Parts: sequence; structure tokens; C-alpha cells
Amino acid sequence: RELLQYDEDTSGGIMATEYISIKSDMDVGHTLSFLRKEAPDAETGYYIYVVDDNDHLVGVVSLRDLVVNDFHEKIEYIMNPDVVYIKADSDQEEAANLFKKYGFLTLPVVDDENKLTGIITADDILDVVEEEATEDMHKFAGIVPLEQPYFSTKISSLWKKRILWLLMLFIAESFTGKIMSVYQDAMQAFIILSFFVPMLIDCGGNAGAQA
Repeated sequence: RELLQYDEDTSGGIMATEYISIKSDMDVGHTLSFLRKEAPDAETGYYIYVVDDNDHLVGVVSLRDLVVNDFHEKIEYIMNPDVVYIKADSDQEEAANLFKKYGFLTLPVVDDENKLTGIITADDILDVVEEEATEDMHKFAGIVPLEQPYFSTKISSLWKKRILWLLMLFIAESFTGKIMSVYQDAMQAFIILSFFVPMLIDCGGNAGAQA
């Protein structure tokens, strides 16, 4: 129910709510004991996010930081306060770009009040990258992006997605070809008209991609 308030193509729509958060006044020993209890049910335990009493995101500490520090060391002294995060209503492609830029295993998601609401993991973002790449390829070919995998899409749906563009391309190419055949002499006299030839070839290429 919590996730349904976000659109499916936003960071909030793909985040997991099974994350681990701690308070900055906890020490390393207490935190490790807490992890033994909570980590089995969490999405991932590589990064532990630090929040204040109002659940505002204030820092992050890695599992490595906990292992190498003394049990009595306070979290506030070993945490990194400069946390890279993303808003819950941000597009999922923006989250994918952050993973690509920083090489994260997880990315925290916050609401408009900077309260921690969930995390996005690397395996979640792989699905997003594949989905966005497929959508970009469809757009590159002049095809309306499909909502389902290509081979799972009905023939009628594929026909509806392409028939309008195919008709427009065929009509445009027919007119362009007719005009070029009529004005062959003019094209020889005015070389600048030859610059329209690539447009005709591109129409043919787009028609082929659509088909």
C-alpha cells in the first residue's frame, strides 16, 4: 500500500522498504548486535543509513566501517554525513544515472521532508537500465515504446503502434520521389537541392525499421 502511492516509473515505485536504519548516538557494538537481529529481514546490509529522531536522513555507514572500528566508537564519529540520495518522486532513470556515476550497491530514497522511505538496490536498477535502453531503441527507430516485451505483444497492438508512422513515411516518400523525378533537370542546375536526397533515404530506412 505504501509503494502504490508512487508511479511505477519513479524511484519510489521501485524502492524496497526493508532497509536498516540506526541512530547516530548508537555505538559500533550496539549497532552490530542490532544488525544480527535485523539484517536477515533487510534487503541488503552493506550500507546502514543513519537517521535522527524524526527519521531524517543524516548519514551513512558501511559494514566495513563497523568492522574496522572499536566497539565503543559512536556512529556519529564514523558516519559519512554527505549522503547521495534521490527523491521518491524522481524518475527511475535519474536513479540509474546515480548508480552509474557512483557505483553504488544501494541508494537511499527520501520524501519531500528528507525522511528516509526506502532504498533502491543494484539488482533493482538493472531492470530499469534494460527497460530504459529498450525504450530508447524504440524511440530511435521512430516506434512508440511498447509496454510489454516485443515477443509478448499482440500483433494487433504492434500494428496500431506502427501503421500511422508507416503510412506517413510511405506517403511522404512517394511525394518526395515523384517531385525528384519531375525536377531532375532542376536538381542538376541547382546542386543545393541534392541535400534533400538523404531525407528520402532516411524515410526509407525508417520505414524498414518500422516494418
